[in-house]
Amino acid sequence: GAILVAPSEILYILQSPRDISNNYALSIGSDNRTMIWNLYPPTSGVNFIVNYLYATAMFVLPVISFRARVELAMMLMHFAIIRVALHGLSGTPPAGEEYRKRRWFATLIVAHILVQFIFEPDLGSYVRHLTSVSLFLIPLLTLPSANQHEARRHMRGAVQ
Repeated sequence: GAILVAPSEILYILQSPRDISNNYALSIGSDNRTMIWNLYPPTSGVNFIVNYLYATAMFVLPVISFRARVELAMMLMHFAIIRVALHGLSGTPPAGEEYRKRRWFATLIVAHILVQFIFEPDLGSYVRHLTSVSLFLIPLLTLPSANQHEARRHMRGAVQ
């Protein structure tokens, strides 16, 4: 809703860095084949949303357009990160510090990815910035999940 009524200047400031960066890269002779351009000038809410959805598809499913092994690897890495993050957000974990930490780190990862879809100019930049949140995966992979906690509780009951 807010995007549809946001001033066009704000939308342009948010989404135009993608095209500006790509235009600069072309002007210096870059042969980057994974540039992602806005389909429409980001001057209205509808254009902004269309550009965002297009960029999302291109970053999440790069093999559709670029059809190379490296893009397949990027896509698989992206799916692995998203799977771990969504697992950290799923379910209703019991109250406790460990579970709040899981949810907090998972939320940071998902938010980081959603913001990247606004302005990243190409797959290389996207993956480079995505790897910066890889440290947030450590707590998600090491803190016990709600299922592990429940299994431990049952095991303790069985031993007693």
